[in-house]
Amino acid sequence: MVASKAGNGKLSSKALLAGLAALLADLEPGVHGCFRDLIPAAAVRKEREERAERWMRELGSRLVLKEEPKGVAGACAWSPLTWDSERFGFPAARLEFLLAREDSVRRAILRTTLERSHEAGIQHLTARLDSSDMSGAHALVDAGFEMVDGILTFGLRIDDRMASAEVTGPAEIGLFKKDQVEGIVELASKAYQFDRFHADSALRPGVADRIHAEWLRNSCEGGAADVVITAARDKQVLGFVTVKLDSEIERISGVRLATIMLVATAEAARGMGIGTAMTQYALRLLAGRRVRGVRVGTQLRNIAASRLYESCGFRLIGSGLTFRKLL
Repeated sequence: MVASKAGNGKLSSKALLAGLAALLADLEPGVHGCFRDLIPAAAVRKEREERAERWMRELGSRLVLKEEPKGVAGACAWSPLTWDSERFGFPAARLEFLLAREDSVRRAILRTTLERSHEAGIQHLTARLDSSDMSGAHALVDAGFEMVDGILTFGLRIDDRMASAEVTGPAEIGLFKKDQVEGIVELASKAYQFDRFHADSALRPGVADRIHAEWLRNSCEGGAADVVITAARDKQVLGFVTVKLDSEIERISGVRLATIMLVATAEAARGMGIGTAMTQYALRLLAGRRVRGVRVGTQLRNIAASRLYESCGFRLIGSGLTFRKLL
């Protein structure tokens, strides 16, 4: 049967929790990617158990489980996206996960999830899968989802020597200053074209640009990023990099990891090495803060960004696909 939450089926809440954690261990491609050997196995297990417990506690009827005699055969859940909904102009949500050991189970729990999200008034549903999950991708497409984005993820292990690496470039590179915020926001409003927001025909013209502008303003205010780096010349912002620290992994394991969230260079300044200089500055800064590894993602179509990260020592560690369905 498909249960809407713990206790609706034959298994106890404790058994469902253990089954959900086991499903994560068996099917998830790897939360920490190439940095897994940095994280103790006990910490990885604890993170999965805590995540499963949080899902069981917080998701309620938005969590759909397929029970089997000895545990959980599949799980799917969705969460509303309040921030996105306000900017899209209609209720939006995302699939948190779609995990199943059999294709028939995957499709059954997906159908139930779509029914419940539609009943809740959701009009726009986003899902992201690891590109190795072809069965999941086929199930989404067959259910009416369209692919709107593909992401390549690069990773780099940081060593202490990077903290003293020299960074040179054709502009002044450093942490952002308050008088640069409006220049950062303006650049963010026109720097992107390959992302899922711009690829989504359901969004009105201009929405994607405004999303990035507000995202960068939030980053400068400390809500969406822990570090904002800029490149500037003659008081003009030519580029920026934002970084987010993984506080949850550090809490569980004591290991510091970070993600480069957004990178942009002004069109007139491209080809001058500014993106490389900002990325190298970010790596030096993070090495000084004892960060052990950094991840960064870019769109499949953004070949220039992929080459930039590889030139800075990053290596490809994963890929994902983003889908969208209108309900």
